[in-house]
Order: sequence, then structure tokens, then C-alpha cells
Amino acid sequence: MLDAPPRRLTTAAGPAISRTGLRDHLVAATAGIVVGALAVTLRVGGGLHGSLALGVAILLVLAVPTSRLLSRRIFLSGALVFGAIPVLWWWDLPLGPVGRATGLLAGIAGGLTTAVLWKGRAEAGPRIRSLVPARALVDLVPVAAAGATAWVAHGWLTVSSGATALAALLPGWDNSAHYGMVHMMRAHGTTVTGLAGAPADEQWKFVEYPQGYHAVVATVMETLSSPELSSVEDEVVTYVNAQGWVLVLVATMIAAGLCSLPALRRRPAFAVPVAVFAVVGFVVGSEGGSFVAGFANFMVAAALTACIPLLVVTMHRVLMPVHLAALGGLLVAVAHGWFLLLVVAVPAAALVLVPVERTRRATSRTTKVLCGAVVVLTAVGMLQALQILSVLDPGEVLVIPGGILVPDLGRVLALALGAIGACLLVSRYRGGPRTAWCALVPAAGLVAAAFLGLFQLYAGGELSYYFWKLLVGVELVSAVVLALALATALPALPGRAPHGRGRLREGAAVVVLTLAATQVFGFTGTGQGRFRAADTAPTVAQHLIAAVGSTAGVPASRVTYLATPGEGALHPINAQQWFLALSGRWTVEANDDTALLVGPTGAANEPSGVLGLLLERPGAVVVLDPDQAAVLRAQATSPEITARILSW
Repeated sequence: MLDAPPRRLTTAAGPAISRTGLRDHLVAATAGIVVGALAVTLRVGGGLHGSLALGVAILLVLAVPTSRLLSRRIFLSGALVFGAIPVLWWWDLPLGPVGRATGLLAGIAGGLTTAVLWKGRAEAGPRIRSLVPARALVDLVPVAAAGATAWVAHGWLTVSSGATALAALLPGWDNSAHYGMVHMMRAHGTTVTGLAGAPADEQWKFVEYPQGYHAVVATVMETLSSPELSSVEDEVVTYVNAQGWVLVLVATMIAAGLCSLPALRRRPAFAVPVAVFAVVGFVVGSEGGSFVAGFANFMVAAALTACIPLLVVTMHRVLMPVHLAALGGLLVAVAHGWFLLLVVAVPAAALVLVPVERTRRATSRTTKVLCGAVVVLTAVGMLQALQILSVLDPGEVLVIPGGILVPDLGRVLALALGAIGACLLVSRYRGGPRTAWCALVPAAGLVAAAFLGLFQLYAGGELSYYFWKLLVGVELVSAVVLALALATALPALPGRAPHGRGRLREGAAVVVLTLAATQVFGFTGTGQGRFRAADTAPTVAQHLIAAVGSTAGVPASRVTYLATPGEGALHPINAQQWFLALSGRWTVEANDDTALLVGPTGAANEPSGVLGLLLERPGAVVVLDPDQAAVLRAQATSPEITARILSW
């Protein structure tokens, strides 16, 4: 006798539901909850931390079937992660010891489990296989890019001493500001822009600064450690480790985006020099030094901007929900990373609308709704960055001076104009018409930089910080666009040689081209040195860490650190800003007080003179090394002043 068919439950809200199907859904949901709870238990219990936790997180993200191809999946997943994570830090979420990183791990693990079991055990096998992407020889290139970048940044990835980690950051003046923002996020659970007023009716510093990059670093720090603050030494170590891993991730994304191109998948050997040419400027070239010099958020924003044309040229239609979400994620990440790069990112994203024929293809209503939601969320994310910046006066900000690695103007023009010419030239090859439009990307960057330069010359009489920085961004993006054009031209080359001698010549050509690609940005094999501390810096760093520890329980609204003079000493203002960043005391008012540390000529004031100015304010405290503290205490005019001179 045949089994009776399963009973079906008819509901007013929709079609009939099989009892068997309902049971499968309940089992799948329960299994997902159990797996998610297990992930939380492992994390909170201390069984999944450090590089192991980061590795598991990467594997879980790559298990989400955003694409069938491995390189494409790496590329799309990275874009989605960099776009979504900043949004999670806009509010102080009540996650307690779980934190955002653990919540994401649990959510992805549980969601994948539920998806696999959703249609019952019979469908579980094919769904599990869908979690594993198809692999090809060309997919080794992003893996190699990750390994090479990790080798270059080895000093940051493996540092374990707080003093050594801090010493590696000290040469870059802006590093203190970026660490300070990440530290505040770790301490308060949200970006500085989302915090209430500082103690004593003061105002937190950096409320006008979008913090998308910092949100990513804070999340990686959570993954490596926990959502709770550790000691000063451990926090600095984890921060440096996290920045190194972020550099590895963006380099891998660029290589994966290039290896997603059909031409390179057909000619995998040539993917090596093309990927090296695109990545080397971000990691080891002269402009790559910007990452160590304190402009890591800018470098990541430039890398994500460069990813946009790589994504757009492979979208065979506009309404592709996953790809459109990745595009939106890149735009949001750039807006919250370095807003001015939108002058390049937005024209690159707009190329998704050309040729016009791609916008007319029929799609389902569900797809249209999903894509519409993506567009709205992208707009909200970008407007949020604009709202944060709205308190600034563009006319004043765009002409400010500042230290920046000035790029080689000849190389900038060579790469930008070369990218424009190459994109236009490949229009005769397969895929060319779409790639030809990418000429607008470096062109838009050059035009924007020219207008900014003219504005600076008119307003301030000289080219300054933001002009040179934008020009570096245009240079790096142009290198990736040029790599894209070169990859598109590959079908014009002769087919793969069938005989050993021909393949040997092709292999030799690939090696020579790869070596040549490393020299475009002047790499000489010394890139690792940038990620190591100077010989004298650890002592300076030890003093800073000790100063923070000696004032941990001091309730004063403003504490001033007087740096120890001598060889390798920090500039007094830089030292004080590092103290404020490490201790979480960086307010606008405390930052204004740093002007007291130097005289009219910019030279450091004597500690005794600074002490007199600072201690006029009730409750003010100074901290300095024991020898200087003993001298100043001996000069103090009252026990009350003596008590406000601290040391370690």
C-alpha cells in the first residue's frame, strides 16, 4: 500500500504548507539557533580567539554563496563586509560580552546551517556543496596576494609587545588620531559621532570625522580579542595586528576582483603580473608608505574605490541584487573612509548604467524590490557621512596644511593618462565597449584634482594637503584601471602555446613582467622595514604607556603629558595627543591645550613654564618621567600643586 501524501495546512495568508515542509523548517531554524549559540559559547568562553577566530570568520563569510567562483566570492564578500560593518557601529547596541564580531559569527554560522537544512535532508547535500566555491588555477593569485602582503606586513601581524607596537605607530603623526577613534569605539560601543557630551561639559574630538575604516578595525580587534577593553599594551598590540590584517584583506580584494575578469580566468598566468601591478602601489610602493604614515583609512578607501570599476564591468545587467549590494557597500565604505574620493567612486559606480541596453532587461518584481532597497540603503549610508561632515566649512578644510607624502607627478600623469588611453584602445576587443567607459574614472579624478588645485592656489596661494592626497588616490585607482584594461586586452594575444618551448617562453615573459610591475612604484624589496619600529622608539613608547597607567584613576577632565626630551623624543604636541588617544581623554578642549606645549616659534616650552600655565586651572594634572617630576615638585609652591604632578 502506498504511503498517504502529507497533509497540507491552508492559511489565509498564502498557499498550503506541507506538514513535512513545516517540520523541516522548524528543524532548520532550531539547528541554526543551536549552531549560533555554540559559536557564542566558544567565543565568550575563550575557545575561539586570535588568528584562529579571524580565520574562521573569513571562512564563514566565504561560505555565503554570493558567487560560484572563488575569486568572485572573495571580491563580493569583501565589498559587502566593508560596507555593512560601519553601519553596525552607528548605535551602542546592547550586546554586552557578545559584541558585534561574535554576533556576526553566530549569525552567519546559524544562517548557513538553517539555509542548508531548510528544505530537508534530501536537499542538504546539494546546498552544502553550494557553500564551497568552484576553484580554478587563477584563484591562487588572490591567495598569493594575501600571503605576499602578510609577508610585507609581518612586523605588524606578529608584534606582541605593547611598546614595540606603539613604537611602530609613532612616526606617523595621524596614527594617534586614528587609534584614538578606534579606542573610543571600543570603550563606548559606538562611533564618536554617536556619543553624548564628554565629561565637564566638554566636546569629544573627531565628532565631525566619518569612521567607517575605524569600525572595520574595531570589529577585527573584537574578533582577535574580545569586545571588552584590555590593558593599554594589549589594546595597542591588537590595534596594530588588526590594521595589518585589514591591509591584507584589501590587497586580496583587488587581486580577486581582477581574477574575476573572464580574460584573466582564460589566461591565468598573466593574472600574476596584472595583479602585482595593481596591488604593489597599495602595499610596498612609495605611496604604500602612507599606510604606515598614518593614512591607513585613506589607503583603504582608495583600494575600495579601485574595486568599483572591477565590479561594474562584470555586471551584465543593472538589477543584480548581490552585485548591486556590493556596489552600494563599496560606495558607503568610501564615503565613511575618505569622503573626497567619491569624486572618483561615484563616476565609477555610475558606469553600471552604460551601455543603456543593460538597464532595459526584464527582471522579476522581487528583484526590483530588492534592488530598490539596496539603492535606498546606499543613499542613506552616504548621506550619513555627509551629515557628519556638514558641520565643517569646505572652504576652510580644503586648504589646510598638513604632512603628506607628495607623489611623483610624472608617474601620476603616466598612470592616469595611460589608463585613459588603454581603456579607449581596448574597445576593439571582446568586453572592450564596457571597459572603454572606465576611461572616465581616472579622467574624473584628474579633473577633480585640477579644480581642487586651482581652488587652493586661489584661496591659499599654494598646493596643500588635500590636493596631494587626492592625487595619490587618483594615481592608485588609475593603476587598477590600467590593469583592468590590460587584462581586457589579453584575448588579442596569441593562444596558449601547445608545445613546451612556447610555454617556457610564456613563463619567462610572465616572470619578467611581474618583476617589472613591482618597479612601477619603486619597490626594491625593502617594504617590510616600514612595518618595524625605530631603534629608539620603544623607550619613548614605554614612557607613554607608563604615563597612561599612572593616571588611570585620575578624575581630572584634562591631564597633560610632558614628554621626556632627548634622542628620538616625540614632538610635545604629538606626545600629548598620543597620551589623550591611549587614555580616552581626547576632547576638543584638551586638544586646544596642546598649544601651551610649544612657543611662538614652534619650539618646545620648558616643563616648568608649561606647569605654571596648566596649574592655573583648578584640577589640572600633569604627568612626566620621574626625574623631571622630582625637579618640578621641588619647585612647587604648595602641597596642592605638588599633588597634581604625577609620574610612574
